[in-house]
Amino acid sequence: MENLTVAIPVADMRQDADHRSQRVSQALYGHSVRSIEDNSEFVRCESADGYNGWIGHSYLVTAPQATNNVCVVTSLFAVFDRTDSGGRLTLPYGALIVSAGGELFHDLDGSEFALVFGRVNIDEPIPLSRAIEEARSLLSVPYLWGGSSTFGYDCSGFTQAVYRRAGIRLPRDSKDQSQFGREVTLDESLVGDLIFFPGHVAIHLGDKDILHASRLRGVVAIESLEAGHRHFRSDLDGKITTIRRAP
Repeated sequence: MENLTVAIPVADMRQDADHRSQRVSQALYGHSVRSIEDNSEFVRCESADGYNGWIGHSYLVTAPQATNNVCVVTSLFAVFDRTDSGGRLTLPYGALIVSAGGELFHDLDGSEFALVFGRVNIDEPIPLSRAIEEARSLLSVPYLWGGSSTFGYDCSGFTQAVYRRAGIRLPRDSKDQSQFGREVTLDESLVGDLIFFPGHVAIHLGDKDILHASRLRGVVAIESLEAGHRHFRSDLDGKITTIRRAP
């Protein structure tokens, strides 16, 4: 087994070693995965959250994940221009890249890129309240089954990405996230708590508003659990299975 690093903006993790197989999750640029099994075209990998899937061999490099001067994309996307050849690199929210000082960054082969659009910050935890405010910039990102990036999220991929900014490592799937932390009631629930429904998870914004990747709406959206609200989700009314607060 060896550690590999994702070398494209977003790499699909497939259920089987086939590009037509179901997408089960995604791994982002600069993040490390652990090789479990290898064939000529695919590598079965385990991501940092313990999730397993097959990633195309050409999407990974043997360079270890950087540990110094690591930055994270904190806008919807960040665009970098290569300083020596004019090549362009577009990375989604949550991707990792190494700072070379100022507005300059290094990619995985050491090439230098200049940030031309978007926001990049040192990869260190921020308060969950700030992470949620930051996540409002992700409104209208498309819903995508198995998605973990701003090219498309599913419900648990979205909550995982937001919580990661706060240094909280959630499991990948909603059924596992629903066992995380401690249970609270809706009356006790605070901003940032996770509200679970059958097969779904959302972030509580307070006053029964929720922020989530909505399969029904087809995008990341703010909706309400309050009857009479113009964005009331009647299909979720009375369907809460648990509410969890991170430790």
